[in-house]
Amino acid sequence: MHIFTIKDGVAHDGVIVEKFWLKSQNVMIPVIILGGELRNPRNIIPVKLTENQHKRWNKRGSVRIKFGDVSTTIRGRLKIVSKKHADTSERILCVFKSRNVFGCINEYHGDLSEQLHLPFPGKIVASSYISNKNDWHANFCEQIVAVMPQTVFCTRSNVAEPHYFKWDGNQLLGGWTHEQRLACNLF
Repeated sequence: MHIFTIKDGVAHDGVIVEKFWLKSQNVMIPVIILGGELRNPRNIIPVKLTENQHKRWNKRGSVRIKFGDVSTTIRGRLKIVSKKHADTSERILCVFKSRNVFGCINEYHGDLSEQLHLPFPGKIVASSYISNKNDWHANFCEQIVAVMPQTVFCTRSNVAEPHYFKWDGNQLLGGWTHEQRLACNLF
């Protein structure tokens, strides 16, 4: 699958894989990190890199991967296996990240139908929360990883307009507000 990071209404090609010290095994591993800060535990998603990516990750401390598949670890937890090419154009893997803005609560939906948003069409495979350092009960944003089909989907928050995206099997279109989407008339 092709991988995208969607942050604050903008889609970026690929996802950054960082280093994480796994204390129990006394080893550094490549991971995608969701959430964190204060009381919210981070969701650490291990990534199996290709040989060349692993060399760059060791040297630089991080690497961007653009293709991968969802798999499981020996213990049955989620892991991402990096690939050189996408093996399907029917689905994509999206990492939805959001900055933590005071008073922000974000949501993920399907397309707009008769002024109502349809249910989220993707399969959420991981999630975590990022919160305000002062009061996480009043201010938190969910970050998710989801497998998305060829369809229209939307990210919303209470502090910004909804942003619409569409995977058409070749490219991820969008990041547009409702008005921009109507003006471009692509989907």
